[in-house]
Amino acid sequence: VEREIRRGHHYDGIIMDPPSYGRGPNGEVWKLEDNLYSLIELCEKVLSDDPVFFILNSYSTGLSAGVMEYMLGAILKPKFGGKVSSDEFHFSGEFVLSLRK
Repeated sequence: VEREIRRGHHYDGIIMDPPSYGRGPNGEVWKLEDNLYSLIELCEKVLSDDPVFFILNSYSTGLSAGVMEYMLGAILKPKFGGKVSSDEFHFSGEFVLSLRK
């Protein structure tokens, strides 16, 4: 994201699926609970003046859907307005895809 900021690139939408945990190139630890807020702040800088969407997905149990909704609202709504909502998806083990014409 920092590279995209330096290059001056902007996007109308962002789909984010960050890892719960990781290590950087120099061995630094990245934890979703500690770093998500600052990551969203960085992503805000690459959004166009009139973005269409920002989707955040997470499998982490460390942050609830409500906390992530709050973060998106606190960072993005003051500048862009719009609506922020969240929900939790529970997979029952069966997946059915229905396509209708």
